[in-house]
Amino acid sequence: MECTPDPTIPPGRGKPGKEMTPEEANGFKLLGHCDFGGRNKGDVMQLLVKDDFILCGHVGMSGAGTSVIDASNPRKPRVVNQIPAPRNTHNNKLQIVGDIMVVNNEQFGGRGPDFEPFKAGIDIYDVSNLPELRPLGYFHTGGRGVHRFWFGDGRYAFLTAGDDEYIDQFLKIIDLEDPTRPKEVGRWAMPGMRIDEERDWYQMGQFRFKKNRQGEYIPLGGEVPEGMKKKRACVHMSMNVGERCYGAWWDSGFIILDIADITNPALVSHTQWPPEESSATHSVLPLPERNICIVSDECTAEDMEDIEKQIRVMDISDEKNPQVLSTFPHPEGDYAERGGRSGPHNLHENRPDSLIDHNRVYMTWFNGGLRVFDIEDPLHPREVAHYVPETPKRDPIRPLWGRDYELLQVQVDDVYMAADGRACISERLGAGVWILESDF
Repeated sequence: MECTPDPTIPPGRGKPGKEMTPEEANGFKLLGHCDFGGRNKGDVMQLLVKDDFILCGHVGMSGAGTSVIDASNPRKPRVVNQIPAPRNTHNNKLQIVGDIMVVNNEQFGGRGPDFEPFKAGIDIYDVSNLPELRPLGYFHTGGRGVHRFWFGDGRYAFLTAGDDEYIDQFLKIIDLEDPTRPKEVGRWAMPGMRIDEERDWYQMGQFRFKKNRQGEYIPLGGEVPEGMKKKRACVHMSMNVGERCYGAWWDSGFIILDIADITNPALVSHTQWPPEESSATHSVLPLPERNICIVSDECTAEDMEDIEKQIRVMDISDEKNPQVLSTFPHPEGDYAERGGRSGPHNLHENRPDSLIDHNRVYMTWFNGGLRVFDIEDPLHPREVAHYVPETPKRDPIRPLWGRDYELLQVQVDDVYMAADGRACISERLGAGVWILESDF
């Protein structure tokens, strides 16, 4: 996809005539929509389903932390409980196993004294009596807190966690056998991530850079030492299957760890792609019974300013030397001209009690909505269904995280596929949650 920004149009708005688009559906039909009561209130990132309820983590613009939607009537979903986010903190991710829910706490809004104090760690809740959310415990991580994480077996949480002695977020493994007394049992970071370690790169902080179309960092402040390569060493997501932990490590690609000894993770392999081919490696979906793993990058720039991000099918039959089998096709259409982000983001995780599908990948595409890819033939992934909500009726959203953008287009963030085939998708900039019925 190519799109040359027009300097006369505010960034993020899209080309004239492309700012507002109707619903697009192939394989899905809309059942219901929850907008949380108005502009920007439905700034939902991750969402999960338990029984007749949808639980939502919020970006932070609305001030909401965790919300509960009653979806017993999917045509009229309604918010029935909401916990506000702590000061200068967002609770944008959550995970549920059985009656235990884990919620992240991460610094939100920027850096420095104007954005302190904040909460850094995870909260644990009892969700056995929804819509009630009963606090059980808390674990403090330090640093700027926890971003994404995986909690799939009911005991161990694999956190993307900060720490006061490290330059960015890395893997911490937390034992939740007693959810009232969570404890760290293991950790793994790339060599050079401790503050006192030598490193051969310059660490690009989350709010101090952007990239051009060649994958090169353009610092927004501060001096970068001459001759040092620039990257952000940081884990974004880790997922364990048996004795292996698969990780998406932002500018450091795809990492497999041996966690047979949960207290001492060991490197199995590290797959690194050139910066002009990959960055912001965001999500993994291991399918070890098929000897493959889906590894996706995140689109992080409005108006196609960054390199084109990819979703890769990795052959992990030789886990010490994973190989790229194929990349997913990009959606056909004019999404690159519509404004906002246009590219891959989150995927359905095959969670316990959700739809478990080893032959399809359900992926959000920001202004391209929800896309479904058939990977039965891993050498030739193909798109088989999609759903794009109509453009939300809202004023331009600005400023966006300190950047001079004006966004109108839908920015679909996350997807959850229920066991009955229904889909729930969220919108990060305030439009809320849609419930879809699949017919493919």
